[in-house]
Amino acid sequence: MRKPQSVLKAVENANVKAEYGVATGEIVNLVRAEIKSRIEELEKGRTNTVAENVRRDNAISELKAEVVKLRDDNEENKQQTFFQSEMLPEVTIIK
Repeated sequence: MRKPQSVLKAVENANVKAEYGVATGEIVNLVRAEIKSRIEELEKGRTNTVAENVRRDNAISELKAEVVKLRDDNEENKQQTFFQSEMLPEVTIIK
């Protein structure tokens, strides 16, 4: 038979181990909750980044289309100016 002191020590050790297990479980749960929260933040940030990239891509496309139109308009103006200068009769300035 065990001595009362050794039984008390065994019970105390069991209690400490149980408390340690509970504390460890609580810590694990807290860490999991923190990780889950951080993942949700990152996913939201990613969604916002994707949306912002789409908006910027659209703006870039619009700017590129405008540049092409302006180049075409400029080329057309050059051609009109050239044809007008070819069609105009020469004017002699008399002093």
